[in-house]
Amino acid sequence: MPLRVGIMGHGSAELTPAAINAYRRARPEAPVEIRHLDFAEHASALVEDRVDVAFSRPALDDDRVITDLLTTEQRIVAVSAHSALADAHATGATVADVADLPFVRVPGHTPRPFMQYLYFDDAGRTSRA
Repeated sequence: MPLRVGIMGHGSAELTPAAINAYRRARPEAPVEIRHLDFAEHASALVEDRVDVAFSRPALDDDRVITDLLTTEQRIVAVSAHSALADAHATGATVADVADLPFVRVPGHTPRPFMQYLYFDDAGRTSRA
């Protein structure tokens, strides 16, 4: 029976292929199937037994799923050299400083925890970006 691995987008960048390759070395007889997940199904794919494991961002807040935090990542804001935030690399920037910048919008049916992760929740508006 194959190990069904769910990934969203590129998964967890370099971590996903490293984990899959480590599994393949440990269990060369076991096939691995990669299943691409969209924004709305990264938790439901696990709960509905469509995948055995998933690389997800943000961490899932669902009592039906057990999660392990594998890594954290910095947020990076790219702005024009003429932007008021151009010197933020030296001085830092708060979430409030970047909250009104244009962001890529995801579909309206995207789960709230993922929206908060992408677009910052209200509680985080004073934290450093």
